[in-house]
Amino acid sequence: MRVLILLSVFISGISGIAVAADQRSAIVALSDFANLTGPRLYEGRDSLGACRILIYTQNDERKSRIWVEGTFQLNTGATLGMAIPFFLSSDPQDTMLHEFYADQTTASATLTVMAEAREVTMTVKLVKEGESIIYIAYQIPEGIRACSDLRRLL
Repeated sequence: MRVLILLSVFISGISGIAVAADQRSAIVALSDFANLTGPRLYEGRDSLGACRILIYTQNDERKSRIWVEGTFQLNTGATLGMAIPFFLSSDPQDTMLHEFYADQTTASATLTVMAEAREVTMTVKLVKEGESIIYIAYQIPEGIRACSDLRRLL
């Protein structure tokens, strides 16, 4: 019995390390996909109005993060809800990565974050043409928000 408990604790520790490594690799891949050399700001449209997307990284000695924040405005100019703060962290206590995919034209990630004292699962999908991101979609518990015809401002 004691051996089984120790083996379970050991396996849990190994899987946490593997997940952290996968998350760090996903951050690097997403940063490479977005061609990040600094913050990137994009503007585009969705079905209800305008949208802006800010992509940037944060690094310190303990962890790395990549943020893909979206804000949406109605055609009337009113902000529609809160910004969607999608971020992927190398620390599994911040975010838990479930799926990640990237190729030359598409990148997507599904993860769980803590928001308002509850776990929220969200997905982001980015599409690029050449070196520029042209489309982003967020799937959040409230539904899907998609922003297309993106053009880079910064």
